[in-house]
Amino acid sequence: MPGALRLILDRPPANAFDLRLYQELGGVLRAIGAAPPRCLEIGSALPRFFSGGRDLKEPPTSPADLPERHRAVTELYRTLHGLECPTIAIVEGHALGAGCVIASLCDFRVATSAAAFGLPEVKAGSVGGARHLLRLLPHGVVRGMALSARPLPAARAAALGMCDLVDDDQDPWAAADELAREVTAFDADTVARVKRALNDSEDAALWDGFAIELAAGT
Repeated sequence: MPGALRLILDRPPANAFDLRLYQELGGVLRAIGAAPPRCLEIGSALPRFFSGGRDLKEPPTSPADLPERHRAVTELYRTLHGLECPTIAIVEGHALGAGCVIASLCDFRVATSAAAFGLPEVKAGSVGGARHLLRLLPHGVVRGMALSARPLPAARAAALGMCDLVDDDQDPWAAADELAREVTAFDADTVARVKRALNDSEDAALWDGFAIELAAGT
């Protein structure tokens, strides 16, 4: 739709993340942030996966290379979270690990009944992603996801307020476009200020957060 940009993940067979993909997607998002569209929609070209998470075929990261990897991962997530335009994740399949985090960092999530969100890192002897989910889901739910590696079905995620669930006969991209029309109907500068205030006040104490909102509104 006019004013919205679509970013489509397409790395078969599961949009798995290796270091190169973290770096490349981070670069794409930084370029988008330099001249943000009215809205960004992020989805997948693969019907079964938004992303399968970490690429397990990637050679193990050596201790010397860990800082570079951590930097690439953190910069990608920070850039996505900090985009001034509204962001919508369209999740039609599994969003696992990095995919789950990316979806959680978007402002909205539109999901089909086949979608699921998961933190399977424990199966690979790794840790990560749970802190981002705690922004959207109860602590007990996230703890269960992280410790058991069981995915959270879209219907349950919707019941908990994490995503909007579309009907099986509805096109999720069309639903995302309709949502984009709603948020792009408002003044772009005002939307950007609202989003910055939400980001800046998210972890603030009550009255500190309110002060941030008041400052953004003037």
